[in-house]
Amino acid sequence: MPFGERPSSMRSAGMTTPKSNATDLNSAFRDAVGRTPAENIDEVIDRLTRIIDAAISVHSRLGYFAGLYRRMTVAVRAGIGSGRFKDPELMERLDVIFASRYFSALRAYVAGEKTPRSWGLAFEAASSSRPTIIQHLLLGVNAHINYDLGLAAAATVPPESLLFLRPDFEEINRVIASVHHEVQRRIDAVSPFQRLIDLVGARTEDEIIEFSMDEAREAAWGAACTAALSHDDPSFTEELDGRTARLGKLILNPRGATSLALRLIRLAERRSVPAVITALS
Repeated sequence: MPFGERPSSMRSAGMTTPKSNATDLNSAFRDAVGRTPAENIDEVIDRLTRIIDAAISVHSRLGYFAGLYRRMTVAVRAGIGSGRFKDPELMERLDVIFASRYFSALRAYVAGEKTPRSWGLAFEAASSSRPTIIQHLLLGVNAHINYDLGLAAAATVPPESLLFLRPDFEEINRVIASVHHEVQRRIDAVSPFQRLIDLVGARTEDEIIEFSMDEAREAAWGAACTAALSHDDPSFTEELDGRTARLGKLILNPRGATSLALRLIRLAERRSVPAVITALS
């Protein structure tokens, strides 16, 4: 059964399991995501490129977030190369560990295995045309920042060294901000009405559309500190995933004026999935 026709997820032990996937889609993404962890940021970008190419070939909205993610990762690589970070080797290590969490979740999903609930929500949404492009992107950002980033930071250095990571961790905000306008321009090109969200006041009325990278990363730093202090306690990871999944549900099903604005936004969006992926990436 193809991605676009899958039934709802089965849920077990705080995880999400897709019921079935078409063989060709499985193969395309399994080969793209790789079977072993990436070793450096160049491999991360190459793997993201292959995921994007696979998504274009099978018309899968899984490529939306991958396109955005590659653009951000290229900016981080440039920042590492230009000396923006105090410890470039450590930042590359963080980037690789961070990306590996996304690759691992996607690999599990296309293999029909359990994934974190927050990622399962984002991946399952990709099978539907109902969410807008910005919703698809926010679902991926939500899972990767609010769930993955803190855990990745905690895994990058020993607990007693975590504070030394913070200056470079915060510098990532500025690196990503440097490409924000270009990303916004590309989103506008495929979703010309998406700024209606601002006009209806949704950024102040609705918690999730107000989502900002700075706030998310600040929360992720708190999660990193808790993860380091808890020594990878599974109960904390489970609670973090549940909290992130609840936030994802707000992204997917906003209330009030935001819901109406999203319906109007959807009417004007580019329909071709490969064209949207290409524009975003």
